Amino acid sequence: QFIGGNQPLIDELADKLNLAYWGEPFIFVGGSMFWFKPEAISKILQLNLTEEDFEIESGKTDVTLAHALERFLGLLALNQGYRILETGTFSDKVTIKYRYATALKK
Repeated sequence: QFIGGNQPLIDELADKLNLAYWGEPFIFVGGSMFWFKPEAISKILQLNLTEEDFEIESGKTDVTLAHALERFLGLLALNQGYRILETGTFSDKVTIKYRYATALKK
């Protein structure tokens, strides 16, 4: 997965939440459509982000808070003990032991 120039912003976000992260690679959901368990990323609320924290992209395709957060959600879910799962199938089977923050890939 491509972290790009977002590494310093991801490091800063991890530091703010006291996450154990030393720059190692991790899986994240690329894009804005995904399903997750709220507790997998609930710590993001501790960042107290507001609209003013997000810079105007003005055509930028990388190195913004929005792009860093897109990647950071994967790190946050992993840090909370969840895994990212890419799948193209769905199941109606209910299980209490389901421990994934899930990314959907067609």
